Amino acid sequence: MNRFNWFIFACVILSIAVIIADDPANRRLAYDTGDTTRQDILESIDDVITVIFVVEQFLRVLADGFFFTPSGYLRDPWNFMDFFVIVMSCVLTFAQIDHLYNVSRAIRALSCLRVLRIIRYFKGVSAMFRAIAKALPRMIIALILTALLFWPFAIYGVNVYAGYFYLCNDHTIITKSDCVGEFMIEVNGDGNGDLLIPRTWSNPYDYSFDTIQAAVLTLFEMASQEGWVIVMQSGRAVPSRLGEQPFIQHDEPNRFNTFYFLVFMLVGSIVFVQIFIGVILETFKTWNGISLLTLEQRRWLDLRRQLRLIKPTATPDRPQNPFRARCYDLAIQKKGILWRLMTMILVLNVGLIASQHYDQPQVLTDVQGMTYCIRAACQPELAAVSY
Repeated sequence: MNRFNWFIFACVILSIAVIIADDPANRRLAYDTGDTTRQDILESIDDVITVIFVVEQFLRVLADGFFFTPSGYLRDPWNFMDFFVIVMSCVLTFAQIDHLYNVSRAIRALSCLRVLRIIRYFKGVSAMFRAIAKALPRMIIALILTALLFWPFAIYGVNVYAGYFYLCNDHTIITKSDCVGEFMIEVNGDGNGDLLIPRTWSNPYDYSFDTIQAAVLTLFEMASQEGWVIVMQSGRAVPSRLGEQPFIQHDEPNRFNTFYFLVFMLVGSIVFVQIFIGVILETFKTWNGISLLTLEQRRWLDLRRQLRLIKPTATPDRPQNPFRARCYDLAIQKKGILWRLMTMILVLNVGLIASQHYDQPQVLTDVQGMTYCIRAACQPELAAVSY
């Protein structure tokens, strides 16, 4: 890139920093308290950056034309995105639409697209972004295929867990028929703030398998690997009969319910992610022409790529002093006596650290303390951070 592009790149980074610093909560607090000094500084910087971007677009349009020339500015998708972002910035800066609260919020939200302007300055990221855009139709097909895989698990979950996640807010109750009346709960924990609340039999979670729609939504959230362990624990706690209080028993008669969740996470989560990654990579290979190469040609390209990474190792000259020369020979020899000795000491050190446990024997504590004293004597800075 030339100096002009580097300057625009620095302005893009600065504009992103202004967006990060211009927090909506701080903006509201500044307007409520009347202390708008920090807000005025950020708005002034944003105004200057917006003017710079407008001048940049004007120069590019003068150089390449707007649309009807062969190399028109808007013929490039990245330039079209830049044009849209700058138009939104001009509307936010010069249109004075702060009184239109919803419109102002929407335009401020669209200002986050400034981050995408960085992509065009990195060829690798830009190529990957284009590959993702070209793979979007196939990704939609993969999403439909994955959704079809969810249906058998959802139907099984409805038949096994429908209604079994319901429980009584009074955990001393065993069955649904007993979940009536009121009970006392401690608010402060000191016995002085007890509160009388009614017993209710309901599902306290945000997930369930009561319907196919709820089951598919639960499985979709589990596929993101967020909170699936909590759902699995609820599945383990389901009672043997509908209307009983769920809880995890010691013998765990429903422990085999765990296999349902583990199999789904294997199929629905890992395979789900691998399908999307495979679609993107295959599209990227097709777009770059890699998929048209034979196996030998791909191996040759990989070998060339690895050879470019190989660099000769600079070996220092052997010292003239006999003692230093002996130390040099020990240090430079691969898998020699010094290497084996240090490897053995490292393994023993790691094993000694891993042997530390609760209620350990005093002999082991003394050995660990002696090892610490030896390390502290060799490295005095350890004493300042360990104890």
